[in-house]
Amino acid sequence: MRTYQQNCIGETQADIWTFTFAPIPHKAKRTNRFKVSVSGLSAYLSTTTGANVLTPQIFWLKGVSNSIANTSSGGTITTQVLGDTLLGVLGNTTDINTITASTAKYANSSAIGTPYYFYLDEMPTTPFQIYYTPLSTYTYSASASNLIFIVSFLIEEEEQD
Repeated sequence: MRTYQQNCIGETQADIWTFTFAPIPHKAKRTNRFKVSVSGLSAYLSTTTGANVLTPQIFWLKGVSNSIANTSSGGTITTQVLGDTLLGVLGNTTDINTITASTAKYANSSAIGTPYYFYLDEMPTTPFQIYYTPLSTYTYSASASNLIFIVSFLIEEEEQD
């Protein structure tokens, strides 16, 4: 089994990012497949505010085929509302700056636990997107346009009989 790591860094302060996986060498056998999972996720939100209400951020992957994920709304009628893949949830904390009496918000590393993974016959060569939503909604929202992040994908080539 061969193992690869691909990292995506949201260096510019935005709320949706587009990436393309770097080329991976050809599989050892045509019948093998790639198992993809998240091995690390962290973000930093550099907003300064006097408010103490901090909403955790949810990171999503959009545009990678064979990732079969759905999210249900717990409203009056539960329906499938989103087909994007959940990468992780980051809880926000505060950093009190006593000199300027302001509160800086930032997100901590997520506790991945047993990661969700999906299989790909080939690694995609087309762009995909990573975006986030606040925990208070399941739909895309540009709620914190100065959030930056890193997500690390673990890619394992698995042999098929």
